[in-house]
Amino acid sequence: MKTLKWGLERVDVFGQIVFLRMNKQAYFRTKIGGTISLAVLFLMIYFYSQSLQSFFLKEQLRVISANQYEDEVQSIQLDQSDFMFAFKIEQNNFTTSPFFNLTLEQKIYQRLPNGQQNKISNIIPLVSCTSDRFQSTFSRYGIDFIENFNSFGINDFLCPEYNNTIFVGGTYTSSDFQFLTLTISNCESNNNISCASKETVDQYFQNTGSFKLQIYTINQIINPYKQRYRSAFLDDQIYFTFVPNQLNRKANIYFRKYEFLNDESLLPFSDIQEDTVFLIDQSDIKEMSDIGTTLDASYATFNFRLNPFKTKFTRSYQKVDELLSNLGGIQQIFFFFIGLLVGLYNRIQFLVELANKLFEFQLDSTIQNRQYQENLELIDEFMQHRENHLHINSNAEIDELENQQVDDKLSPDISQRYNLLNLFLNTGAIVSKATNHSKSSKETSKQHYILAEKLKFISGLDYFQQQIIKIIERQKPIYLDFQIFCNYFSCGKLFKNQPKVILMNRAFDNIIDQLDVHHILLKLNELEKLKETIFNYKQLMMFNFTPKPLINLDSITKEPSRQLIEQIVKSPEAMDKTDFETIEMINYKKMSRNQPNLFGDYLIYSKIFNAYDDILQSSDTVYSNRALIQKLGPELQIVFKLSKLIDIQHKIYNKQRNPTRRGAVQQEEEDLCVKMFDQQSQQN
Repeated sequence: MKTLKWGLERVDVFGQIVFLRMNKQAYFRTKIGGTISLAVLFLMIYFYSQSLQSFFLKEQLRVISANQYEDEVQSIQLDQSDFMFAFKIEQNNFTTSPFFNLTLEQKIYQRLPNGQQNKISNIIPLVSCTSDRFQSTFSRYGIDFIENFNSFGINDFLCPEYNNTIFVGGTYTSSDFQFLTLTISNCESNNNISCASKETVDQYFQNTGSFKLQIYTINQIINPYKQRYRSAFLDDQIYFTFVPNQLNRKANIYFRKYEFLNDESLLPFSDIQEDTVFLIDQSDIKEMSDIGTTLDASYATFNFRLNPFKTKFTRSYQKVDELLSNLGGIQQIFFFFIGLLVGLYNRIQFLVELANKLFEFQLDSTIQNRQYQENLELIDEFMQHRENHLHINSNAEIDELENQQVDDKLSPDISQRYNLLNLFLNTGAIVSKATNHSKSSKETSKQHYILAEKLKFISGLDYFQQQIIKIIERQKPIYLDFQIFCNYFSCGKLFKNQPKVILMNRAFDNIIDQLDVHHILLKLNELEKLKETIFNYKQLMMFNFTPKPLINLDSITKEPSRQLIEQIVKSPEAMDKTDFETIEMINYKKMSRNQPNLFGDYLIYSKIFNAYDDILQSSDTVYSNRALIQKLGPELQIVFKLSKLIDIQHKIYNKQRNPTRRGAVQQEEEDLCVKMFDQQSQQN
C-alpha cells in the first residue's frame, strides 16, 4: 500500500512548487506592472477582435501561383461562360450592307501516327449581337450594360450564334491541335445580306486609305489576392487594318487560361471549388503583314489559339487552427518582449522594497552617530547624577547646610557638562568646550513656566510615543529611480559612484547572500549549535518534546514590533485583518497621525516602554540586557532615557514640598530637562 501511494505521488503532474512569499503574496506585483498589464490586455483584445473580424470576413487569403505547361484542348461555352467576342468592319450598317465577308471557322488538326495531319474545318455561323448576350455576363458583376450596348453600337457587330461551344488548345506539333480562324474575304450577297456597292467601298477607301477590323471582347481583370478575384469589362483595344490586294494582315491571338482552386472552408478541412477563366491579353497578340495580290482569296486572317502556358492559383482562407496559432504567437511576442522589461522592473522594485524593509540607509552615518553617542553619554551622566541627588534628598538626617554643600560641590562639573549637551542639542554640531554659564532671571522663569506646563500634561510614555513616530516618519527609504534602474540594467556600470546607488548595491548583495541556500543552511546549523550551547542534555530533550504551535478559534494577536509600528505610522491602509486585531482598532484608515488612537497604538507603545523599564530593573543576565539595549542604537537609547528622565522629573515636580528646599542643582536639572526635551523633539 505504501509503495502504491509513493508511486501515485511520483506520477502527479499537477504538483505545486513551494516558493518563498513577499508581502504574504506568491507573486510580487507593482503598480507599473499592473498598468502595463492592463494596457497589454486591452491591446490584445483589440488585436483579437480585429483578427476575429478579419477571419469571419475572409480577409486573410493565402495564394500560391504556378505557371504550368498544358497542351490539352479546352472548351469554351459561349453565352454560358464570362467570355464573348464580337467582330465588325468599321463602316456604317455593317450587318446589313457589309464591305467584306467575315467567316469564323473551327479548325481541327489531328496528327496521325505516320506524321501526317488530318485537317477539319467547321464554319461557326455569325449573327447580329444582341444586348442580352452581354447583359447576362455583366449582370453577374452588378453592371447594367444595356445603355452602353446601345451607345457603343454593338448591335452592328457580329457574334457567334447562340449556345455555341468553341474548342482551342494544343500546338502545331500536338496530336490534337484546335483553334479558331477569322477570315476577311470579298463580300458576296445572299438572302440575309446585301453587300455594299463597289463605288461605296472605293469611296470609303479613298477617304480613309485602309479598312479596319474591330474586335470587342468581354475580358477579365484577375486579382487573385482579393476575395472577389475577377471582374468583367468590355475590351475594345483589339483592331487591325488591312488594304485588299495590297497589304494582307495575319495575326495569332492567344487565349490565356487561369485556373483557380479555391478552398472555401474555414475549418481544418478542405472544400475545394474549381474555376476557370479565359481572357485575351494584349501582350499575347502576334501580328504579321504580307504584300497582297489580286489573286488573294482573303485579305486578312486571324487565328485564335490557346496559350500552352496556364497560370494556376491555389487560394485558401485562414483556418481556425491557424487563427488560434497566430493569436497565440502574438500573445507570446507581447509577453516575451514586454514581460522581459516589466519583469526586469519588478525584480529591481522587489529588491528595492525588500532592502527598505530589511535595512535602514544613512548617508551621513559617521558624523550623526558620533553626535548621538556624545549626546547619549551626557544623558547617562545626567541620569547618574539624578540618582545620586535623589539618594541624598531621601536621607532625612542630612540637614539643609550639608545638602547645600553637596549641591555646590556637584554643581560646577554637572553644569558644565549639561551646558555642553544643551549646546549640542541647539546647534546639532560637534560639542564645543566654550559655554555660557550665565542665565538671566527672565529666562530662568520662562524655563520654569515651560517645564511646569509641559510636565503637567505630558508623561514619559507620551514623549516616547511622539518621538518614535517622528523617528519613523523621518526615515527616508531609497526608492527606485532612474539612476538605480540604469545601474542595475548596465550591470553596475552607470552611476556607480552615486551614494544611494552604492548603498542599494550593498543591500542587494546582502539580500542575495542571505537568500543563498548555503547561507540559510549555515544559519540553521548555527542555531542547532546555539541550542546545544544554551541547553544541557535534559533541557534539550524537553525543548525537542515541546508541542507544535497551537492554532485555535481564539483571537490571534501579534507581539508589538518595529515593523508593526512602521505600518501604523506610515501605511495603516496596508494592514491586514490580523494587524487590526493586534492593535484592537475598528477603522485605522481614518486615524490621524497627529491624533493617535489611545485605545490601540497607545497600548503598543506602553508595552514597549515598560519592556525597556523591566529590562533595566532586571538583575538576571545583565550582560545580555546591556547588549540588547546597545543594539537599539544611540538615537533610540536617547529617546528611552529621556522618557524615563521626564517621568522622574514629573514625579519630583509634582511632589509637595517647601519651595525653599529647591536647591541650585534641582533648578539646573529642571532647566536642562526642558531644553533636552525641546531640542530632542526639534531634532527628531
